[in-house]
Amino acid sequence: QSNMNNVKVNKTAHRESVRDLSFCRTDLKFCSCSDDTTVKVWDFARCQEERSLTGHGWDVKSVDWHPTKSLLASGGKDYLVKLWDAKSGRELRSFHGHKNIVQCVKWNQNGNWVLTASKDQIIKLYDIRSMKELESFRGHNKDVTALAWHPFHEEYFVSGSYDGGIFHWLVGHEAPQIEINNAHDNSVWDLAWHPVGYLLSSGGNDHATRFWCRNRPGDLTRDKFNSGQIQGYGDQHSAFAGRFQMPEQTPGPFAGTIPGIGVAMHLDGSDHGEQRPSIPGLPPGPPPLPPGPHPSLLPTGQQQHYQQMPQQQHSQFRPPPPNMPPPAHILQHQQGPRSSLPQLPSMPGSMPGPSPVNPPLPPMPHPMV
Repeated sequence: QSNMNNVKVNKTAHRESVRDLSFCRTDLKFCSCSDDTTVKVWDFARCQEERSLTGHGWDVKSVDWHPTKSLLASGGKDYLVKLWDAKSGRELRSFHGHKNIVQCVKWNQNGNWVLTASKDQIIKLYDIRSMKELESFRGHNKDVTALAWHPFHEEYFVSGSYDGGIFHWLVGHEAPQIEINNAHDNSVWDLAWHPVGYLLSSGGNDHATRFWCRNRPGDLTRDKFNSGQIQGYGDQHSAFAGRFQMPEQTPGPFAGTIPGIGVAMHLDGSDHGEQRPSIPGLPPGPPPLPPGPHPSLLPTGQQQHYQQMPQQQHSQFRPPPPNMPPPAHILQHQQGPRSSLPQLPSMPGSMPGPSPVNPPLPPMPHPMV
């Protein structure tokens, strides 16, 4: 439809608060979960309930539809994570790993991993092929409230917590790779990646939605909340170095920064009189001039040719090491007689220039008595 008007309102869909929604891959069906302990499957076109899944003993806080199959994952206040068959409504498996309320469940795009977050401050990863827990991630000091898998790198995900922090993780590393404390002034309620994967958005209980992206090579980390400068993406942890491809261009005026991830929107430092640091491995400043006379001493035709291809000329020569002896032909010139400088043509109306050898001065006249 071309507007945001309600297609249909169902005021009796659940008896209690609806906590989460998730669409299937084809967008023909979706599922919902509620504090009434149920998970329901709906036909989106007809706006009708198809099945009600009962099995949780308390409020259901999160539900997610499998990326390719009719498989649902849900987590609730009974500390359980459950897998469901959306077609038959049958419960397939329950995981008992968490020791507090399960706040969020997310399927990985590979279809084999399901990630869960809980008020016990732990994130757990389950593999449905073996129906076992693969790994636990510890690092948050408060309830973990939000999760988001990266759309392309299957081992990379982010999490948000009740204290406003956003952490970045890699499967296979139990500790967070990057910690962003106080990303929000209050709880982080949701996280979502841009489909391209370079931009992350976060929504919090501080009534703010913030957008984050990574540094480009050579950029300094700045934001509108902290005046300091922080290391770039690959400098904070070796596990991220060279793993992800940098975006070509960062859009628009900046709106916030993740330490280690980069400038939310590009800020040119030239307005503030700042100079960007040199890239490691490259000499500071412009490349040296090639050996030979200065371009200003060349004839006019050669000067134009030199200015047209400065980069090609510079790239062909590299500065010699400081301990390298001078070439033999230079030493021979130093020992031999010096050649006289060429006489520059005089300008019309100007005095002739001095000769290479200055004539002797005339004798001083006798002082007057």
